[in-house]
Amino acid sequence: TLIAAAVALSAIASAQAAPTTIDFEAVAAGTKANGFSVPGQPGVTFTDSSGGDLEVGNYGNQGIGKSLLIGNDDASALSIGFATQVNSLSLAFGNDDRSYIGQSVFAYLQLFSASTMIADVLMASNNDDIMNQTISYTGQLFDRAVFTYTDANRGALNLIEIVDNITFDRTNAVPEPASMVLLGLSFAGLACLRRRKA
Repeated sequence: TLIAAAVALSAIASAQAAPTTIDFEAVAAGTKANGFSVPGQPGVTFTDSSGGDLEVGNYGNQGIGKSLLIGNDDASALSIGFATQVNSLSLAFGNDDRSYIGQSVFAYLQLFSASTMIADVLMASNNDDIMNQTISYTGQLFDRAVFTYTDANRGALNLIEIVDNITFDRTNAVPEPASMVLLGLSFAGLACLRRRKA
């Protein structure tokens, strides 16, 4: 019975939700209001940091099918809000057009818990104007992410961001109670076996 309980708890402890990906294919093309969500994901919201210039559409090589476009050619950023904290995020990006602004483009991702920035990722893009790169973060729990294009010093660039395939997850970074119970049962089982042999 101890083994059966351990196996059951192990299954519970290892059961995690699979990562979720938003690809905008089910979203009607057109302008979107700040704070909009895609069908099936009401707990994830998208906002343009300066104005309301969000648009879903097919942007050729700058996207993958339907993608989300943020802003005009201005210093705006995409803010992604999560109703439930996550600790893993990746997104594909396009329109990293060096020739348009005359300098190298960097992808910049900031992660926030409430109003506190907990981490950031700065990544040199390949500046080819095609959606063929992904920026990612896995670590502490966060409830908001901000993505934009910057220069090497994190200074905002006047360039439209286009994103797609936004994948997020909440992995068990800290053992959950079921895992702790399983560990305790394992130690108890080992103690029983030692006593029987002695």
